[in-house]
Amino acid sequence: MRKLHLAAELYTRTRLNKIITWCRDYFVSEIPVLAYHRVMDVQDDYPFDIGLISASQEKFWEQMKYIKKHYQPISVNELSKYLAENKSIPKKSVVVTFDDGFDDNYHFAYPVMKELGIPATIFVATDFIGSSETIWYERLAYFFNRTNKNKINVDGLGINYDLADSECRKSAYCNLVERLKVIPEEKRILMLDDLYKNNGDPYENAPETEKLLSKAMTWDNLREMSEHGIEVGSHTVTHPILSMLSIEQLHFELKESKKIIENQLQYNVESIAYPVGQKESFS
Repeated sequence: MRKLHLAAELYTRTRLNKIITWCRDYFVSEIPVLAYHRVMDVQDDYPFDIGLISASQEKFWEQMKYIKKHYQPISVNELSKYLAENKSIPKKSVVVTFDDGFDDNYHFAYPVMKELGIPATIFVATDFIGSSETIWYERLAYFFNRTNKNKINVDGLGINYDLADSECRKSAYCNLVERLKVIPEEKRILMLDDLYKNNGDPYENAPETEKLLSKAMTWDNLREMSEHGIEVGSHTVTHPILSMLSIEQLHFELKESKKIIENQLQYNVESIAYPVGQKESFS
């Protein structure tokens, strides 16, 4: 995370950004898409997946001011319309998106975008919205950060993880979550159930102050945002890996998520971001 911030500082405080932007205008036809997850300030003992923190509040403010000054922010639906109607896309267009639907998007990112007039699209996993429970990979991150076990065995994969220190725990979480992304959905659910059953689930008795750090938005939050330039798209119902689903499960995740959002927000949902975004995540 620190290296990423240093690279961003180097990019914006030297002429490198101007050179790259100039080159893109002449040689590249793609539209850059900024894919955020979370915007918040965290402490060293943050108990969930710190890799989901895309920017601190201060850095997000700087980033949005930067693209407002140097680019033309457009929404996913605007981009889709330009393409469908075969119209020229404005020069230096950029798309701002968020995945999942964490409530920091509403409390910290939305006020900045509203003040600057920057459109964005938030892709939400509908089961997560308004829920008191966090999403499955965040719960797994909490397990590795808060378990009192020094070693664990993951049944079904035949893997033993050493949890002697924070770096070991972070490495174990990253390794396991990537492995879980490429196995069938039913097997993933069973493996996580067994992991918590055999080792205890610290999230069950977590302090409410910690659970609030990984909380979703409400539908009221999304309604307010949708009235002020923020589009809402689908990110499925339960955030599974779509390539790991049966046809029946796939239909449910895609159709039901669209239906739920449309019923809640009363407008047509035209976009979806498939979870995880890796080559193995779609078929």
